Amino acid sequence: MARYDKKQGWNKTHLFIQKSLDKINKDIPKKNKSIIITDFGSHHFSNANFIIANSLRENGFDVKIRPLSECKPATPDYWLVSILTVQQYLDIPKFFKKINKNPIREKRDDKTIFIAGGYPLGSNPEPIADFFDLIGIGEYDDIGDMIEDDTQFYRPSEYDVNYEEDGSVKDTNQPKIKKRFVSEFTSDPQLMYGKFFQTEISRGCKNKCPYCQLGWGRPYREVDKTKFFNIARKIRNFKSNKFNPWSSDLFGVSYIKEFMEFSEKYNIKTDFGSVCLNRIKEIDKIRGSVNLRIGVEGISERLRMILKGKKITNDELIEDIRFGIEEKNIGTIKLFFMYNYPTEDKDDIYNHKEFLMGLRSIKKRFVLSLKYTPIQPLPQTPFQFNKFVETFDNLIMIKEIDGEIKGMEKNYSKVQRFSFPDTRAFFTALERGGRYWSDILLKKPNKDNWKELITHIINPQKLLDYRKYENIEPWDFIDVGFSKRQLYEIYKKRNGIKGV
Repeated sequence: MARYDKKQGWNKTHLFIQKSLDKINKDIPKKNKSIIITDFGSHHFSNANFIIANSLRENGFDVKIRPLSECKPATPDYWLVSILTVQQYLDIPKFFKKINKNPIREKRDDKTIFIAGGYPLGSNPEPIADFFDLIGIGEYDDIGDMIEDDTQFYRPSEYDVNYEEDGSVKDTNQPKIKKRFVSEFTSDPQLMYGKFFQTEISRGCKNKCPYCQLGWGRPYREVDKTKFFNIARKIRNFKSNKFNPWSSDLFGVSYIKEFMEFSEKYNIKTDFGSVCLNRIKEIDKIRGSVNLRIGVEGISERLRMILKGKKITNDELIEDIRFGIEEKNIGTIKLFFMYNYPTEDKDDIYNHKEFLMGLRSIKKRFVLSLKYTPIQPLPQTPFQFNKFVETFDNLIMIKEIDGEIKGMEKNYSKVQRFSFPDTRAFFTALERGGRYWSDILLKKPNKDNWKELITHIINPQKLLDYRKYENIEPWDFIDVGFSKRQLYEIYKKRNGIKGV
């Protein structure tokens, strides 16, 4: 199994998991069926796949864990592929080449059933539909009970889809498919990099931000409090007893204050990661390792009203940052901004400059991290109707403004990261796309050549443009628990659009 390898990014978690599974399930009657699980994640075997592997072993399947870097020809009964991000779609041709199989399903004469699953597929599986026999739409913690029942999965080969020039669906025989969710879940702690344990404490998100799939793609649930505290108690017995509970909004978990007291009482070294802005004043005393994460989102007060649905002034932001640094003794401030919104203009850039200038009023020194990302109109969110703006003009202005502000480094150490429009345009087109992407992915697309590769099938500019409500989109056949009408009404309200 895999050893820690900086070049590949894999760690000894794989060996730890494989041995754990063998030990836990040694007395379970075995089925004469084999399964390989491959995780495309570059850093670790994900927590979700540990749950899936254990579910399969509990049901008697012979399960092997094989990271992408160690894949080789084999013919198991099932090969499960976990895809965590849309960027990992680019690894699919590499995967099939490593195992010496034809990547296109219809050209593959093989007894192995290839099943794909993962977060982006729950919103739109169509770009990779031609590669896999079955696709999991949603959560499959209980996969061991159902893997032999293919009606629990989406089978792309049963349906035909034709597309319009703008990438929307011209006609299809796809029925509505309901996204799966489990009502209860418990994540066993996973050893990360041999240094600390990580486990889920919640799934989904209470905050339904119009640009984010976390709040719309999954209902919010928490691990049972008693079960979670028992998990933490187990970690006390390990030499590496550092603990990292995972949640999209950790300090929004109903019992997080109790857990902070618990971890301090039992000397569990807990990394609480980042505190969201709206939670910072709710905490009486910060315990453990914490930094302040502020999803400012819009670069200006006007854009924050669109993205957050409420007025957040520059002065309010500065005061909250000051409170975190001076009152809560938080030394690192992480600010996340989204730029290139379709209606963004120079006034928004200048308003952003006023905010950055205002940070000089904070006297206590701190570490400031600024991240700027072009906003993406993601499927299954209210902003899916937006267009993607590819221009670099606003990014250039933001960089120039930052360079104009002198003397700020006396207050803080500054770290900046920028995500660029051309790269995000490529992945936006991929997330919005249909089955035609399977053929294009075999041609090694990237941010520079994807438009040329796709032009004979789809108009790339129209694919990135505003989407009409009456369009049938490639992902519309997935029932995620809310209607397209609901999303559109929120989109209209945030953008001040009246009528239908």
